[in-house]
Amino acid sequence: MKRVDHLLVINYALDIHQPIFATSGNWICELAKRHEKITIITGHLGEFERPTNAAVHSIKWIEGQNFRNIFKTAVIGLKVIKKNRFSAAFTHMALMQALILSPLLKVHKIRHVIWYAHASNPISLRVAKIFASEFVTSTPGSFPLKSAKVTPIGQGIDPSKFTRKTLNYPIKNLIHVGRFEKSKNIDLIIETVAQARQQGFPLTFTQVGNASSKSLSDYEFQCKKKFSSYIQEGWLNFEPTISHEKIPEVLSKSDLFIHAFQGSLDKTTVEAVLMGLPLISINHEVNNFFASQFDNASLIERLLSILTLDESSLRDNVEAQEALAMKNGTLNALIAKLDQILISGKA
Repeated sequence: MKRVDHLLVINYALDIHQPIFATSGNWICELAKRHEKITIITGHLGEFERPTNAAVHSIKWIEGQNFRNIFKTAVIGLKVIKKNRFSAAFTHMALMQALILSPLLKVHKIRHVIWYAHASNPISLRVAKIFASEFVTSTPGSFPLKSAKVTPIGQGIDPSKFTRKTLNYPIKNLIHVGRFEKSKNIDLIIETVAQARQQGFPLTFTQVGNASSKSLSDYEFQCKKKFSSYIQEGWLNFEPTISHEKIPEVLSKSDLFIHAFQGSLDKTTVEAVLMGLPLISINHEVNNFFASQFDNASLIERLLSILTLDESSLRDNVEAQEALAMKNGTLNALIAKLDQILISGKA
């Protein structure tokens, strides 16, 4: 039976066209099904199908205008918190907003759970830890602080949006979808594909996504310059950032997802597996999540290993990865764990 309560959700953006934050709306819609009322404080409100039991307050966060953003967040937050009796609060991908509002929530004795899944360890996270009731993250290694207040709850992918494609054999077209930034090691991926091509595998590689800001675009520019000859040869392609809703269509045209980010569990790896794509990665959290048998293997070793599988073995590999994604990476499983933590503090 649905409980009669009121949940406060704080997030960075509500917009299906936001490449990074588009899935946040899915989380909120699922949480809204489990609560009588839900109030959302968001940094940016774009196109979003608001649940009938939800009220939305937009801060209209503007990058670089720190004083204005802090002031508006505090004013709106104080007004909303004083006006309502919240049973719990949840912050999703909005650490700065959480930092601003956490003291208010603590003063009003509202249980506050914060989602954080990133390798970086900013001072804002350490300060938020003082006020937060609990943190949730995707995997044990996706939270940079040692704390008894952290619970891994998996990833929150809606499998209905990622229909499994037919397995392509042999593997030819490789893809990576994500920000074109140094942390993603796009240059390593390109060099790895080039090595495999030198060994006789006629591979192509497509990078989908640009740098997230102009200040981070130097790496993208240098990579495109460094590997311009591969572009001219026709096997290396660069595509711009796409909306999250278009990712399944792009993945469906590829044969394998290749990944080299070192840090937290990247949700695009789970999405690719749910699409039926084979996945290789050197990310420890990704490999632990998918029970990889080659924990210390390099990216080229992983690529050559999967390229030399026969079709039956490749299919077994894909099905095993998909089973783990369905068990630990779906939205329904995550929301069930999250809601239990919001209610009682236990997953």
